[in-house]
Amino acid sequence: MRNDKLLDRSKYSGMTINERLYLSNLMNDFDRAIEKKDVKEIVSILNKVEVVDETSIKSILESVGLSFNNFFDEQT
Repeated sequence: MRNDKLLDRSKYSGMTINERLYLSNLMNDFDRAIEKKDVKEIVSILNKVEVVDETSIKSILESVGLSFNNFFDEQT
């Protein structure tokens, strides 16, 4: 028996981060959050497009000159 729910786990499957942001109309919000260096907002937006693993988030933040540690600093 085939389980279609398992085959279609995510509407973002196989997409790049930019494709996910564009499809979700979050590209401008993401760019603004980067300009403001708002790590909390960046992480929130990434979570909305199903980027939830720490390794990916850390890599994305570092690629724009920010640190994942900033996110934890803001949480305390």
